[in-house]
Parts: sequence; structure tokens; C-alpha cells
Amino acid sequence: MKQDMLMPKESQSKSSDPMKTSSIFSGISSITNPLTNSLSESDPLGKSAKDPGSKLDTGKAPVLRGAIQYFPRAIRYLAQISEIGSRKYSWKGWEKVPDGINRYGDALMRHLLAEEIEGSLDMDTGCLHAAQVAWNAMARLELMLRDGTQSGPKS
Repeated sequence: MKQDMLMPKESQSKSSDPMKTSSIFSGISSITNPLTNSLSESDPLGKSAKDPGSKLDTGKAPVLRGAIQYFPRAIRYLAQISEIGSRKYSWKGWEKVPDGINRYGDALMRHLLAEEIEGSLDMDTGCLHAAQVAWNAMARLELMLRDGTQSGPKS
């Protein structure tokens, strides 16, 4: 994939909540804000919407090419971590953990430390600590994006 395909064009519309856009997306302001769905749709080749072969996907996330095809093994391993976690706890129970942003941040740091001290495999699950770090980072990020916050409460 070309590098320029990862750098979406500036969105033409403005968010109704500038704090959300500026705080969460300050470093990546050219990416569509998923919280407001602000996007000026266009065809990357400049075709009009009614022209045959037009696809209004400029600036939209390339989920297949930019995530699945980039990290297929890691994503499959994360899905396995989800399944193992659901047996220990409950399916999608992670979404309801109080103060989840901070607690998943703590969990990912514990796995980073454990990897350094114990080695790459978690002694309890037999899974890679790196995968558990990634899973906790994804859970934390998902909660942050859902809440529209940049970080958890400060203690």
C-alpha cells in the first residue's frame, strides 16, 4: 500500500464539538472523526458520485488494507485472547469494568513488566504477554473512543 493512502485528506465539515476533535484527534486531524462522522465524501480519482466506477471512499479508514492485511496473525491472536478471557470472565464483560480505561492501562503495564521479568509467555495462560499487552491496549483505546476522552480520571 502506498504511504499516501494512509494520510487522508482534510475533512471539509467541522465538528459540532471542537473539544472532542481537538483533544482526541489533535495529532491526526486529517482523519475523519468517528465520534461525529464528519466527512466530505469524494472519489479518490475525482469522479462524480453518479459516474460509473465511482467510489466515495476518500479519507475513509482502509480497515482491510490498513489493519487486517497489515496484522493478520496479531489480530487472530487477539481474538484468541478474547476467547480465553471470556472463559475466565464473560463474553464482552470487559466493556462494563468500572474505571476500565485506567484498569486496562494498569493490566497492560503489568504484562509488559511480566514479559521483562518472566519471559515472553504468561505462566498462567501460556499466551504471549505481548498479545495480552495488545489486547488490553485495544480494550483501553475502545473505551476511550466510546467515551470521547483522551485519558482516564487522574487520581
